[in-house]
Amino acid sequence: MTSHLLHAVPVQYPLYPEHEFQPRIEDIEALITPRTKVLVLNSPSNPLGAVICEETTRELVELAVKHDLWIISDECYEAFTFDVPHTSPARFDSAVPGRPGSSRP
Repeated sequence: MTSHLLHAVPVQYPLYPEHEFQPRIEDIEALITPRTKVLVLNSPSNPLGAVICEETTRELVELAVKHDLWIISDECYEAFTFDVPHTSPARFDSAVPGRPGSSRP
């Protein structure tokens, strides 16, 4: 993983069906340390297809601002949503780099 080349330690956060595959803000905040620099979001996710809802996306952006974190948003499956529309974090903060498009050439 690229993070290891940068001497970064990735911390994964699992999504659970009992939370409708939504990240819980309090759980994410508990994982943040003084060394945390980046919050990577993957929505819609692969292989689950889970979409982070608009409210949670806004709260994640607020959390990143509060802790002075970068957000990298992987949005390559944004066109493949059904029940919940995709909301980019860039909607709430124009400084968020997104990655729309296709994952394969």
